[in-house]
Amino acid sequence: MRITDESIERIPVLESDVLSEEHRETLRNEQRELLRFIRGDDDGTEAVAYYTLTMERLNRYKGDPGAWQVFPTRYNIPHIAMHNHPAGGTFSLNDFHPFISNPNTKAMYAVGHDGVVYSLEKLPFCEAANAIHVFIDAAKNAPNPKENLNKFVDFIDEVYTAIHKFGFVYRKGLCL
Repeated sequence: MRITDESIERIPVLESDVLSEEHRETLRNEQRELLRFIRGDDDGTEAVAYYTLTMERLNRYKGDPGAWQVFPTRYNIPHIAMHNHPAGGTFSLNDFHPFISNPNTKAMYAVGHDGVVYSLEKLPFCEAANAIHVFIDAAKNAPNPKENLNKFVDFIDEVYTAIHKFGFVYRKGLCL
């Protein structure tokens, strides 16, 4: 999916339990900047950026051209992570592992090239072990996104919503 000026401008400000109102606006600006950073690269190229909880950038980089993935960096301070999704879908099941395995990653965001943003946040009382079991079970039944992306997105939305009871908040920010 091609990144357009319109998709960049449509990126919404998401609600957050991790970031202040001021920092949510900065997050939206940084999400727009991430799409500008990756714009013009090969289809399937992903980029990732990391920020402190006060939205100071720690790092930003691109994955291999056309690889449809980017390898995460581990930080030992509270932070958020965001990356682009060229096809515009929600998080993959693979996105969850680096998020859950680092207690210092407090939120992650997927920014679609269509301007839709997804977020997953950890509340202070999150139960990572229980959420991992949900994902292990889900992985056994996950539809193939290459066969039907909409069905896969609906499935993933259900899985991420299901872990709310374990202290995770999943949101989808729709284009205006």
